Amino acid sequence: MASDSLGAKAAFRRISTLGFDLAETLRSLKPQKRQGTLERRVDDDLPWVDDEPTIGGPLFLDTTVYLDVLQGRSPGAVDTLLTYRLCHHSAVCLSELTHAFGRLNPKHASTKTVLETIEATLDDIPEHRLHTPDVAIWGQAGVLAGLLFRLSNLPKGEGHERRFVNDALVFLQARQLGASVLTGNIRDFDYLSQLVPTGRIILYRSPAASRRLASGLVEMHGAERSSLLSSFPLSDSPLRLGGFFDTLYARYDERFVVSAPDLSSTTRRLEWDSTSPAFQVPCLDYTPRIDGKAGGSEDPK
Repeated sequence: MASDSLGAKAAFRRISTLGFDLAETLRSLKPQKRQGTLERRVDDDLPWVDDEPTIGGPLFLDTTVYLDVLQGRSPGAVDTLLTYRLCHHSAVCLSELTHAFGRLNPKHASTKTVLETIEATLDDIPEHRLHTPDVAIWGQAGVLAGLLFRLSNLPKGEGHERRFVNDALVFLQARQLGASVLTGNIRDFDYLSQLVPTGRIILYRSPAASRRLASGLVEMHGAERSSLLSSFPLSDSPLRLGGFFDTLYARYDERFVVSAPDLSSTTRRLEWDSTSPAFQVPCLDYTPRIDGKAGGSEDPK
């Protein structure tokens, strides 16, 4: 036993000489003490781009930012921060973008245009703001990504583990620079910030994501026939039926002026009729906005 212990300590010392201190990383992250399953926090507890001042600290861009900007689906608040904040870039995201040059079929009609757009984007990145993870960050990211995968309870063999390594690299690089990760990858970076609260993130949803309100699957056989499957979507998915009305009301409120009394006759909210047959479905998992009158509202939805 003593010999094994000395050997392990010697291994730690050898790793430390390479710029990565495994023992310190394990003391910091404490993977052996963490159990259970991570749960995504509610939206009100997350740091959103809409709450950020225009002028502020530096940003570290996740790959989602490049993709959303290139596809014209980045929210206005994201575009504003990209204009006025100092932006840093990761070699990890560089790799994820250049992946397309090998992945896309050169014979496809749109490939040339897509690759030219990506190439122009990469050419615009200032060399002095492009950062490569050092040995310490790589070592820490491996532990953090493994911990994230174990506590997220996701299935093996579907690419999550490799993706988590890249996410952890970007997250830890940003922390090292004192920057905030700007990302549309809400779930993964929420999990990372729960595991390492000293890392800063700024989250956003693209308009395309906001339009995807809800989804579900129904059991087709047996005693539970016609029942919604509880396993789909995942419990933290924005497509889950439990979040349908929260998302619907949020989009509805964005489209109508509800705080101007002079326009109330034109723009007031519509409400569900409390006698609607929609509420005869058993086990509703949401709280609808109803009119509160037994006889129904003037303009039922």
